[in-house]
Order: sequence, then C-alpha cells, then structure tokens
Amino acid sequence: MRRFVIITAVLVASTACSRNAFDRSFTRGKQALAARQYADAAIDFENAARVAPESSEAQIGLGEAYAALGQHANAAAAYERACDHDRTNRDVCIRAAAKRLALGEYDAAATRARAILADDPLNLDAQLILGSALAGVRDFAAAEERLEAALAQSPHDWRVYKSLGEMERVRGNTTVAEAWLAKAVDTDPSAPAARVALATAYLEGGRALDGERQLQAALKADPTDLEANRAYASYLVANDRCDDAERYWKQVAAQSTDGSGTIALADYYMWSGRPDAALEALHSR
Repeated sequence: MRRFVIITAVLVASTACSRNAFDRSFTRGKQALAARQYADAAIDFENAARVAPESSEAQIGLGEAYAALGQHANAAAAYERACDHDRTNRDVCIRAAAKRLALGEYDAAATRARAILADDPLNLDAQLILGSALAGVRDFAAAEERLEAALAQSPHDWRVYKSLGEMERVRGNTTVAEAWLAKAVDTDPSAPAARVALATAYLEGGRALDGERQLQAALKADPTDLEANRAYASYLVANDRCDDAERYWKQVAAQSTDGSGTIALADYYMWSGRPDAALEALHSR
C-alpha cells in the first residue's frame, strides 16, 4: 500500500513538473514573440511542444515564430500539427493551407482546403485557397467552378475578384485578368493587395503608367504595406529611378521580420554604389 502511495505521489509530481515546464516555455515564447525575438520564441515554443506534443497552442506559436523568421516550410508544418490537434480551430487550419499555397505546394494546399470544406462547406478562405491551388496545377475548369461558387456566395468580397484575376493571369488571359483585378479594387479601394495585384497585371501587359498609379494608390492606402513598398521599389529600380527607390526599400527593411528586407536594402545600396550604407544597414539588424 505504501509503495502504491509513493508511486502515485511521484506520478503526480512528475505531471506537475511537466505542466510547470510547459507553462514556463510557453510563456517565454509568447514574450519573445511580442518582443520580436523570433529565434528565441522558436526555441521556447519547441521546448513547450516537446513537453506537451498535443498542444495546438505551442504549435501555433511555433508557426508564428517560424513565419516571422522566413522559415515558411517549418511554419506550414507547425500550423498543420496545430490543425491536426484541433480541427475546430479554423483559423490555424486556414493558415496551414495558405502557407502550402504560398510555397507552391498546390496538392498539399488543396488537400488541406478540402478537409476544411468537408466540415465547413461555406468557408470562403478555404474556397479561395482551393480555387488558387487548382489554378496552380492548371486545372482551370475546376478552379473556375470553385471560384465562381465563391463569387456567388460572397459577391462583395474583393478577395474573390483578386483570386479570379490571378487565375486568369496564370491562364494567360491578360485582359480578363485585368478586368477581374480592377473589380477587386473597385470593391475595396483601400485594400493594398488588390491594387498591387492589378499593378502587376498592368506592368506585365506593358501598361507601365497604369501600373505605377496603382502602386502609388496602394501606398496611399497603407504607406507601411510590405508588398506595396517592395513592388514599387522594384519598379523604380527597374525604370532607372534609383534615388526615388531608397525610401521604399527602407520601409521594406522596417516592415520585414525575417531579415530579407534588410538584405534587400543592402543590395540596393550596393547596386547604387554605396557599400558603406549597405554595411550600416546590415549592422543595424
């Protein structure tokens, strides 16, 4: 009897220690994430996940840390583990599918999106991811069917028009793509991503002035938008307006969390013959 009591006490103590170890690591991870100390956050969330492998919260934190570090494949895997632990958490399941889509892993993205739609058939995010993934593997008939269903469900959401436009861009239908993307901008003029997508289509179609106007409008809507600043800075450099590009590369460096923006700014300085400024930018990381 005494031996049983001792064993029970040891098990209870061990459980309490594990819980305390998880809480410590998880709390440190959240603090590091808030302080933008992403490498430290990743270590802490990894430790928390080792103590409690079933914790979706630890995997979500790990995914956020990896995403901020630019380790997108690792972020996708962490979000997938979080989704598998808690399929009711639609947000993290969407993040997992979206990361696979962004990585160009279209089959994996489609699989994740279909799993979400099996439980939540009207989930717009999942429908858009699935449509884009199908376009990515050039199954345009299925992609169009999916995106048209999304349009019927949510005719006032600019993201639907953007997805349709980007599908047509992949398809090579420039004029149709521009029309859909213009509709995305009309639906929400304040969405920088819609304007950047339209600008990209215009630039690809040789409409440089129209493309520049859309990039300027995107930055007017949100001067800190990372992709708008990156796109406009690249456009200015490509058009030999190097001096004008500096302020936008600086904004890219300020808004980027994974260091890629700082590297892009340093590359810009090297390209423009300012190696000292490039070293200063790199040392400021």
